[in-house]
Amino acid sequence: MNMHYAPVLQMLATSITLLAPLTAVSISQSLSSRTALEAMNQQPGALSVLRKTMILTLAINETSAIFALLTTLLIFMGSCTSVAEGLGYLGMAFAMAIPAIVVGYLSNFPIRNAIVSLARQPNLATKLTTLLLIVLTVPQTPVIFGFVMAIVIKQYIITGIPLAFGIKLLASGFALGFGAVGPSIGIFLLASQACYSIGIVKNLYERIISFIFISQAVIETPFLFALVLAFLIMFSSIDSWILAAPIAAVIISLATLTTGIGSGKIAQKACEQIAYNTEMTPTLSRTSLLGQTFVDTNVIYATLIALGILFLS
Repeated sequence: MNMHYAPVLQMLATSITLLAPLTAVSISQSLSSRTALEAMNQQPGALSVLRKTMILTLAINETSAIFALLTTLLIFMGSCTSVAEGLGYLGMAFAMAIPAIVVGYLSNFPIRNAIVSLARQPNLATKLTTLLLIVLTVPQTPVIFGFVMAIVIKQYIITGIPLAFGIKLLASGFALGFGAVGPSIGIFLLASQACYSIGIVKNLYERIISFIFISQAVIETPFLFALVLAFLIMFSSIDSWILAAPIAAVIISLATLTTGIGSGKIAQKACEQIAYNTEMTPTLSRTSLLGQTFVDTNVIYATLIALGILFLS
């Protein structure tokens, strides 16, 4: 029976890793292209700038699909003779597919707002393109680490691994993959608002670019806790309680979801208010970062609980 389920798990992992991210990226690119076409029609004078921006951003958006494809090949070409190995492949799928889905789809929001802003103010093409490259590149971090985690998990998928170790590999991928959801959403909330606001307030770029840099780093912080915990789960004792790893993974995933989104919404609101009153930029920026820091401390508490379950059970 064990042999019958093993290939099913491997094929399930292969399908998830390939189809879900490709679907997300395709929808995102479609929405972005539609917005670019509408902007070209409304602002023919900015045709060249809009076309270059669309091509460049769609290429960056494609990154998630490329990493997903490479991971799919790793899963597909591996051997699977037990349920434990199949769970390991599912861990690879979670680590890669979830960040790729979220980042691949949500990228369309800042892209579309930047294109609209370009159509409104073509003279800001250089600044908007620079901002767009920044806000699209930083969120690729979970996708890259998801690919790294998938490679690491693959090294431990060998014939004869016990079921408990397979569960740990699955939990590791789950912790990293779902741990990226909240911070990614938060970053794109800020990115989308920034691209929109710059199109309204002509001289806003110089005032908020440093704030965007720092805020993105703060919003990304919860993901780093998920990343560290994912590796700790993988290398924890195999003799511990068999459900300790999955429970720890769920705890850190939920914690990063709420803190990432919460931090992102604070930064989004700050960016919006700065556009209304640029003279308040220093005060609003500092207040936003203070609030984001307090929100992010909550993931520390969750990490401590997850570590206690993982190592003291």
